[in-house]
Amino acid sequence: QQTTSKQTNNKQTTTYHTHTYTHTMTSSSYYDIDSILAEEELVPCSNLFDFSRLAHLSPDHTTSPTSGAGAADSKALYLPEHSSFKMPLWSIEQWTQLGFVNIGIPKHFRQTARERLLADPSQADLRRYNERFYASGLKWMDLVSSMSSSDDTSTKSTTSTSSRHQRRQQEINDNEAKALRTTLLQTYTGDRLRRTLDYAMSSVGDDVSFYTRTLTEMERRLFQRGSSGATAFSKWKTFGNRRIEIGIFAQRAAAMESQHQQLQQQPQRIVTPDNGTVQKRQRTR
Repeated sequence: QQTTSKQTNNKQTTTYHTHTYTHTMTSSSYYDIDSILAEEELVPCSNLFDFSRLAHLSPDHTTSPTSGAGAADSKALYLPEHSSFKMPLWSIEQWTQLGFVNIGIPKHFRQTARERLLADPSQADLRRYNERFYASGLKWMDLVSSMSSSDDTSTKSTTSTSSRHQRRQQEINDNEAKALRTTLLQTYTGDRLRRTLDYAMSSVGDDVSFYTRTLTEMERRLFQRGSSGATAFSKWKTFGNRRIEIGIFAQRAAAMESQHQQLQQQPQRIVTPDNGTVQKRQRTR
């Protein structure tokens, strides 16, 4: 019973950290440049019906059969049903909500890539796949989650072959999204994070570009903050025990104060109106 309770607590803790990590990554403003660039991730898609005048999306396309005069000039290019093509993540959000396309998982987020990543995350060159690897993965998971919620309300009662295929694909995406969420969390918070902080805190003045060139944008910002903190601490250890010199503005302020005090101490000649004699009186502050 104690073992079972421990396992349950560990699962709850992992779930809490996962949700916290996801909320931190996805809580960005509309004009956030990182969020915009993260949505440039190319997602494999397949259309659920013929798309008119979108045959250019796929290299293997056919034209719709037409007849009559002027048919060659007004020929509409069709993208056949179930054609495979890739589109940026931001451009297919409405299509997925309307049920126009099915989506797949990008190659560097699939199971084989995840297993390679978890084998040695500190050596993986994530920037080669995507400069915003983590953010793009979370964006894809959010898209899958929105598709799942829309499918529960739209295709739950349908029994057609296309609907069953769509639900099966959605189940696959849901499972992939859960596995990807765990992989991203373990990659970011594991050995890779520890090594990044080690380089940041112990490489003051050294060239570590061989390592930083493999980091994503989020990891580079973390490295820069750690490096700036280590640099400031090193300067404090070097110059912290020395005498602090007075700045030039402080010296000017002290000189002006001294002149003001001297003027206050000088005697002042006052002419009285009754006898016109001149008396000397000390200035008082």
